[in-house]
Amino acid sequence: MKSFIERIQNYLTIKEKYIYFFLFILTFILRTIYVIYTWENSGTEKWADDWEYLFYGKSIAAGNFYPVYSEDRPHFIVGPLIPIFIALFNLIFGDTYWPFFIYNVFVSSISIVFLFWIGKILLNKYLGAFISLWGILYIDYYKYLPHILKEPTICFLIILLIYLILKYYNKQNIYYLLLCGIVFILLIHTDERYIFLIPFLIVIPFLRVNKFVFNRNSLISVAMLVGLILLLMIPWTLRNYKAYNEIVILSPRTTAFTSKIWGTNISSLAFEGEEGQIKHKERYLENSLKQGKKYGITPRLYNKTESKIRAFVNYWQPTYFKPTYIQYGYRFQKWSLTHNLAGLLFYGIFLPFFILGAVRIFRERNIILIWLLSIPLVHSLLHAFMVWPLERYRVPVNFIIILIAIYYLIEKMIIPRKI
Repeated sequence: MKSFIERIQNYLTIKEKYIYFFLFILTFILRTIYVIYTWENSGTEKWADDWEYLFYGKSIAAGNFYPVYSEDRPHFIVGPLIPIFIALFNLIFGDTYWPFFIYNVFVSSISIVFLFWIGKILLNKYLGAFISLWGILYIDYYKYLPHILKEPTICFLIILLIYLILKYYNKQNIYYLLLCGIVFILLIHTDERYIFLIPFLIVIPFLRVNKFVFNRNSLISVAMLVGLILLLMIPWTLRNYKAYNEIVILSPRTTAFTSKIWGTNISSLAFEGEEGQIKHKERYLENSLKQGKKYGITPRLYNKTESKIRAFVNYWQPTYFKPTYIQYGYRFQKWSLTHNLAGLLFYGIFLPFFILGAVRIFRERNIILIWLLSIPLVHSLLHAFMVWPLERYRVPVNFIIILIAIYYLIEKMIIPRKI
């Protein structure tokens, strides 16, 4: 063990810029090979939501910022950033597919460098090396690259946001906090659900090493951050006001919540209650009965409480070896052996160490790590409330779970904390 550790230590003492360059180039090559192979063999065969993003992007490129995708989906219900990128690629290159794939590969590859930096800031270069190795191999970071979807962008922006927050926490330089605001705006304009991170941002100026500081400088920092975020939200808010004649935050999907305070539920999305259950059953009934007959199970409608408890469990669940039903009880779920093994290898085996790491962090009262591990916990509660426990939604915050797990493992090993 000692000689192995010494070899790692010697490797990590090389000039760091070479390590970063190596990580980026290796990741870029592997991801590009995957995209080429997948595109040559599958093309658009597995595309679904891609077509909607493509439609919005081409509409914007044509000058139409108020497109109607279909009678069933008459509202622009996705975050505007990806359609805007699609429009730019279309206008600049006259094409969308490969420019967008290359963009996906680039942001996914540079994310690995930021993962290394995050690990280094939180503990040492060992953590940076192990989390970046995990990121290079993590299958779900490949899955969405040959698609025109938001996932690679979300993963990159969350990793970048965490990095900038840690830099601000250590340096207390307002420059990093304002950059956090800009990255956060890009993130919520990609997927409005990540607006749940706003309390995590606001609390950062009050945090110091293992203590909470409430003073004038902290209040000024928060005011500047919130002011910047509100300022950058104005353009799309004006667009939404013109489209819906009321204030709509980012997407009509947010009106499922804001309608309880003002306005109407424009998108008619029901995240809970009888209406949501009925829609869920109608959508999945035929397939659920077909699959249930095949595996000898019978679907049933979950009640309000049961659906949320099951959604929370399903959110954290690493495998689906046995067939089951998720959400309200009629969405069939069973993974292939390959999918299940990947879920165990890149996520499931880390869960026990994540829990042990969380216990240790709370005992040590490490305030920044408590803050960090709270993100996937709150994220899971949010999706349990919405009864949307799909693995796809957990992927962007999985690196935090793995970070905490590897942090615990390194702390338990006889390794110097700083190298």
